[in-house]
Order: sequence, then structure tokens, then C-alpha cells
Amino acid sequence: MPITLWTENGNHGKYTDYGCSPQILQNTIEWLNRNKQNLVSFDLAMYLFNNSTFLDTLLDIANAGCRVTVYSIPLEGYDNYKRKDIYSFQDHNRIGNFTKYEIACDIYRRIRMQNNPNFEFRIVPHMYLRSPRVKPFSRGNMPYSLHCKTFLATLNNGESYAGITSSNLAVRDEEKLEMASVIPLGENETASAVDFFEGLRDNSFAIREFDESADYSHFQVHMRPQPAGGNLKYTAPFYRDSSIAFETGIRNAIEAAEERVIICAQHVSAYNYSYEKSFRDPQAGTGSVSVPGFLSAAIDKAKRGVGVFLFSQTYADTLGDHGCRKPENTRAFIAFAEAARNSGCRYKANDHLHSKFVVADNTAIISTNNFTPTQFIYLPYVDIPAFERIPNYSYSGIFCEFGAYYVSRDEDLVHRLVEYARILWRNSRLMF
Repeated sequence: MPITLWTENGNHGKYTDYGCSPQILQNTIEWLNRNKQNLVSFDLAMYLFNNSTFLDTLLDIANAGCRVTVYSIPLEGYDNYKRKDIYSFQDHNRIGNFTKYEIACDIYRRIRMQNNPNFEFRIVPHMYLRSPRVKPFSRGNMPYSLHCKTFLATLNNGESYAGITSSNLAVRDEEKLEMASVIPLGENETASAVDFFEGLRDNSFAIREFDESADYSHFQVHMRPQPAGGNLKYTAPFYRDSSIAFETGIRNAIEAAEERVIICAQHVSAYNYSYEKSFRDPQAGTGSVSVPGFLSAAIDKAKRGVGVFLFSQTYADTLGDHGCRKPENTRAFIAFAEAARNSGCRYKANDHLHSKFVVADNTAIISTNNFTPTQFIYLPYVDIPAFERIPNYSYSGIFCEFGAYYVSRDEDLVHRLVEYARILWRNSRLMF
């Protein structure tokens, strides 16, 4: 079976009950309905889950006999500001004025009332922090690490499929430029996906057992060895150094490239970053460790004449943001932008870009992750007894973001991503 790739341009500034990617949602629903009678299980990890239309579909396949398990974050991880008018996708009538949190409250309440033995909803409360200087948290800004958007579907004929998307499918998120893939899995990829979701189960709570008022800033992660995984891999706190392996894989692909490198994500800044060395090794003493980041390999390639093309939503350089969406950590972005400009890279920005992928010659990497240092750092011994701006708060645990990625040399997938990049290039602003 070929790899399915869906892309979506988004109707920017519009908010409907089908969420931020209505076409990807419809495609996913159609795929599930086509396979409904053959589905044995469907495991979904979704950073934000407040889409009633998607929930209806999952309950429908559960009623047909499929075992459905959904993993998402606690309610306090949803924004409770910036209300927007939500309209019906079908008839365009106004439904109401809501925040993401208010919509999620209704969905979570509805889920708690479910008595379907084939449907389970689980909360993943792991948080990730590595600096005592962070700003105080407010609803929607809690540092929950389950940032991936991925599924595993198993059929009664033994076939398995993974879904990877850049989109949260969330209601009250703005529609953006997104992509999604449905990937037929081999034996190793299936084992990788099964193990990942088993790890999520070990590190989560059934929604009816989850205590919203408990302190999860010292959550004890249940570790497990990571399977080889073939071309489908995951980053997770319970897989030691999995995020480091992710960056190593991207770097290796870029270092092998001789003709082209395309890097696309909402945020791109994994270049010359650092972390506290005691968080990697408690015996190492204080001080920081510097990492060149995989983007240094892209810069080296550009210097050698390889065509390197960069896309992001956020951007900043020494002259400012040029009207683009400004990243939170401007210093990291500025340093990379200047190095990329001087090396001969080509860079374009698009305010609505949310797709995430890399093409290095004939290798494609599709991902749920952005490409900032956060996605590539693994710190097993973070210990912050006090925060500068958060009184009476402490944190200890593993710094690692959840993610899913797939590496492929499939000619059709590479060709389609290159063509997608051409479209993005035509419709984005040139930085240099």
C-alpha cells in the first residue's frame, strides 16, 4: 500500500466545529469509515482533543467493535482566553463564542459519561521544564509534553497503519497550512508503534481516575527500552535519549545530501544551543553543555554549494521580525538566521505554516515535532528546587517532548513533499 499524504491550505481566520484542519479531519473520518468493519484497535495520541466531530467518529467505530484508546493532556493545558465565534462547518451558522478550554470542558465531560467498553480516554500529565527563569504558568501555557499527533490502527487481516499529522485538529485553533500521512507499517514499525502506546498507557491515567488538583511537577516516569522501530520512531520521556536520536537521524540525512535540503516547520532554530550539564549527569557539576544542532549541518551543506531551502512560520533576525510572527526566544532565531544568510541558504516565512518535514536528497522525514532545541534535548535528571518568578514551586523529572516521526526513501512521498515545498515557496515571503 502506498503512503497517503494529505495537505491543507486552511481558511485563515475562520473557526468551525470541524476544527483547524477540516479537510484532514474529513479525510481521516473517511479512512476510518472505510475500514470500520475491519478495525480491531485504534490508539490515538492527540495533544489537544476538543473536536466533537472527531469524537463522534471514534465512538462510532467503538460501537462497531473497535477498541479505541485516546491519550491527551489535562484540561488546564487548554487556553481559556482569546474567544472566537465558532460556526458550523456544514451550514455556516454561528454556534457560539468559545475558548479552547470551554470546548474541551464539554468534550471531557461528555467522555466521562461514556459507558462504552470499547472506548477509553487517558490523561498524560508529564510536564517538562529545564530553566528556573520561566514565566508563571496560566491556563493554556502549562508545559505538558504530549505534543504529538499520531495514531496506530490495526486491522483484523493483520495490517497496521500509523497516522502522523502536524495538526491538532482542535476547535478554536486557527486553520493553517498542515499535512498528514497514513503509513502502512511493516513488522518493525508496528512493534515500535505498539510499544509507544504501551508506554503511554504506563504513564497515564484513565480520565475518571485522574485528579486534576494533584501536583504533577514531580511525576515519576515509568521507563522502558525503545525498540529498533524500523522507519517509524518516537520521542518520549520513557525512552532514554530518544530525542537526541531524533536529531542525530536528521543530521545524518542532511550530511549525506549532495543536491538539496528542505527544512520546514512552524519554528526552526535548533542551532548552537545549550543545556545545564548537571541535568544530564548529576555528578558533572554546574555549567552548560553546548550542542551545534542539526541546523549546523544544513549551514555546512549550503557553504559547499548544496541548495538549502528553509521554511518557518516564525522568524527574527538582527533587523527585527520583518512583519512575520515573532518567536518567543528571539536570540536563538537571530543567531541561526544570520548564520544561514551568510552561508547561502534560502529562507521564506509564512504566517500560517504549521507543516513539519525534512527532505534531504531522496530521504524524507515527516514529523509531529518542530525543529527547535526543545524537541532534541533529553535531560533525565532535571531538579529545580525553586523558580525565580513562581513562588513556592519546584520541579524534578525528565525533560523530553513526545513526538512521532517517519523516515522514508519512497520516491512518490519525496516527490510530493518537494512539490509541496514549491507551492510553499511561491506563497511565502522571502527573508533571504
